[in-house]
Amino acid sequence: MATIIDKKQKRRCIALSCMKLITSCCIKDLTISQLAKEANVGKGTIYEYFMDKEDIVLELTQALYEEYKQITNKKMSCLQNAKEKIYYSFNSLYESEFSMHRKILNIFMGICHYRDNISYKRFKKRLYKERLILFTSLVEKGVEEKILKEDTKNLAKILLNSFSSFFVIFLFYNNTKKITKEINRFLDYVVR
Repeated sequence: MATIIDKKQKRRCIALSCMKLITSCCIKDLTISQLAKEANVGKGTIYEYFMDKEDIVLELTQALYEEYKQITNKKMSCLQNAKEKIYYSFNSLYESEFSMHRKILNIFMGICHYRDNISYKRFKKRLYKERLILFTSLVEKGVEEKILKEDTKNLAKILLNSFSSFFVIFLFYNNTKKITKEINRFLDYVVR
C-alpha cells in the first residue's frame, strides 16, 4: 500500500530541517546539494517541493511566523490591559525564545531586496495586514481604556511602521537589551 504524504507538511519539515544551516551560512553561498544533505533528502526532492533556496527561506519564515503568532497571541491573552499588550506586542520579538525567528526574518528581509515574486509579495502583504489588525485593535482598546487619545485613528499604522523600523534598527545594534530600551522609551511617549 502506498504511503500518503502530506505535501505541505513535508515541505515544512524539509525547510525546518534546513534552518540551522541557513542561519549559519551566507544564503548566497549555500547550494541545493548542501540543503538536501542537511534535510536528509535527495536534491531532486528539494526541487520537488521548492523552486530554489530562497523558496526554502520563505517557507521557514512562514513557519516561524505562525509559531511566533501562536505563542504571542496566547501570552497576550493573559495580559490585563491595553498598555501591557502594546508594550508586549513591540517587545516580544526580542525575547530569547525568538532568536532563531529574528535570524530567519533578517535573511528573509535581505532576500526581499532582490526577490520580486508573487509568493514573497503575498506573504509580506499578509504579514502587514495581520499586524495592522493587531495594532488597530490595540489602539481601539487603548482609546477605550483612556491610555491613548480619542483622535488616534492613524496611530495603528504609525505603530506598525515603528515596529518594523525598530527591527531594522535592531539589525544594526544586534542587541536585544538596547532595542527593547529604545522601544520602551518610544512607547512611554505614545502611551499614557
